[in-house]
Amino acid sequence: MSMRGAVERIVDNISVDEIKACELLLEVSDRSLAISLGLSIADHYTICIYISEKDSDGRDVLRCVAHRRTVDCPIEEARKWPSGVGVAGAALARGVEVVVPDLTAQGIGTLYSHLQKPADGERYRSIVAVPIILDDPRAPWGVAVGTSDVPGHFSVGDWAGLQTAEPIRALAGMAALAVKIVRSQATDKANTASVGVDTTLEAATSRAS
Repeated sequence: MSMRGAVERIVDNISVDEIKACELLLEVSDRSLAISLGLSIADHYTICIYISEKDSDGRDVLRCVAHRRTVDCPIEEARKWPSGVGVAGAALARGVEVVVPDLTAQGIGTLYSHLQKPADGERYRSIVAVPIILDDPRAPWGVAVGTSDVPGHFSVGDWAGLQTAEPIRALAGMAALAVKIVRSQATDKANTASVGVDTTLEAATSRAS
């Protein structure tokens, strides 16, 4: 099933919340995403969706809510990225796509090494992060991220004839659409409930009089 199919399922299921909608997107499209990203079975890669939340100090922090990884880990153990820290945090802070062809290249600096783990140098060489924009680009809902252990896999131009960053852009766009649908459904449900309450009160008042 495609990401479009996942969105259609969200439309048909009013009990789906924003995070479940993102999980559903990856659940039904992870295989096609990996293929369209130009990833092979031998590659180490991750495809993640992060939501932006406030921490105890009121700072914006990204928390992973849906992911697909060649080396799996419990989602609650996935690192949180403060705004401006790491590639995902940079995309959140700037509100624009960030592509780093090779994290080990000279000139990258320390922005992308904060919170680094020992295996990161081998597993995460090339990264693309795309903000998930609902309405205001200055306040993204979250960030969609793709990583590869192959240097240069994601780049501003093409790689091996493929637009390797494009599927992550599509994922960010579909995640934004899914969240908007969930919010619209919640609003419609609340309005329907409100109308029901008003009707009940009107009927009760009528009987009392």
